[in-house]
Amino acid sequence: MKPTKPTTLSDSWDFNLETAEFSSPPKDSEPNQILVFADMLADGAISATITPITGQPDHNLGHDWRECCFLFRYKDQEHSYLAGIGGFGKEFFIAKVSGSEWQLLAGAGQAADLKFHSSYRLKLECAGHRLRLFHSDVLILNAVDSGYSSGRCGLRVNRKHRS
Repeated sequence: MKPTKPTTLSDSWDFNLETAEFSSPPKDSEPNQILVFADMLADGAISATITPITGQPDHNLGHDWRECCFLFRYKDQEHSYLAGIGGFGKEFFIAKVSGSEWQLLAGAGQAADLKFHSSYRLKLECAGHRLRLFHSDVLILNAVDSGYSSGRCGLRVNRKHRS
């Protein structure tokens, strides 16, 4: 199934629904760049090839930001899950947003190991309270959380640098 017309929660994204290609806007100040589809996700799978291009410097971690991820079971900006690359200083991560608390549920590797202009073929599977993230059809992370059972899905990047 191809995604339906998305809603952007920050600056406008460039997208082509026929080819299912999406490009986040460059932004120097707003950290979250979010695009949400009308489609609801409870149980099932979503997949995408994600390519980080550039990121703002992260002086705490000593490298540029590379965070690109799925947003899923999204209720609003304070209630959702995230899964992808570069978040929490990890190469791969699954996380939960609950109010102002961001909780890493599972992580592997170091974000600094992610390469700009390299593509990462990700798939997320949700089955009840089980959340699984795959890279190139290999299971990378497995998390268990029963906080949210359904919601909209989308894409999120963090601190993409203006080029």
